[in-house]
Amino acid sequence: MSGITGKTGVLGVIGWPVAHSRSPQMQAAAIAAAGLDLAYVALPVEPARVGDAVRGLRALGFRGCNVTIPHKVAVIEYLDELTPAARGIGAVNTIEVRSDGRLVGHNTDADGGLAAVAFETGADAGGADVLVLGAGGAARAVAWGAAARGARRVTFVNRTRGKADALVADLATAHPRTDFRVLESPVAADLATVGIVFQMTSLGMKPDDPLPLDPALLPAGAAGLEAVYSPLETPWLRACRARGLRIADGLTMLVGQGALAFEIWTGQTADREAMRRALVT
Repeated sequence: MSGITGKTGVLGVIGWPVAHSRSPQMQAAAIAAAGLDLAYVALPVEPARVGDAVRGLRALGFRGCNVTIPHKVAVIEYLDELTPAARGIGAVNTIEVRSDGRLVGHNTDADGGLAAVAFETGADAGGADVLVLGAGGAARAVAWGAAARGARRVTFVNRTRGKADALVADLATAHPRTDFRVLESPVAADLATVGIVFQMTSLGMKPDDPLPLDPALLPAGAAGLEAVYSPLETPWLRACRARGLRIADGLTMLVGQGALAFEIWTGQTADREAMRRALVT
């Protein structure tokens, strides 16, 4: 579009802090590729003002917004409705403002991660044995999504056993057909049937970080996802590819969840290649 006018629709992302967010450049690329009269802005919101901000979306005529740390749970009480994924994961990363004013909370992290793996590697979580490294919000999202798609087993490897055990107990109640387990120090025999691995820890962001898992423990046919996207080429990603594993990089997941949000707000297919280019140029 030629510029912002009184008719321009508004989207955004709320967080605290939020200046580091890469969503504005990614979503601006999707908007431009689709030729839509929309603007996407970063909105710093203090934790004490989350309710005001969410209610303000409706009052100001926003089409929707993304939600980032630390507000993904806090926004829930101010929404009118949650999708099954948002309810099951217990967090919202996308708010849709419907034409009737209802505020609907979505979570595109699960679908974004699973779609990233499927797009890059062809691997499908349905019927698969899935390995999740970490037990935080992103780990919960992809584990919930994998189980919802019929994963046979989901195994967690996490430094804090208690946190992973609590997560497994919660997920097992929601998905009784999936076998959930926690491993503290896995050996190759424990992971012999793993088909998909999700690296959902922050390890790799610092040069001296240890590998979250030795790729030699994974079977040769495994595929997966590295969630860290800065740096784009993490040591773990390089080690997995050196072993011959099919691993999607972190930008693929970032673009995947962002594209799904764009499609919720606009009803149009997002240009994922344009979104990715905006993040690497």
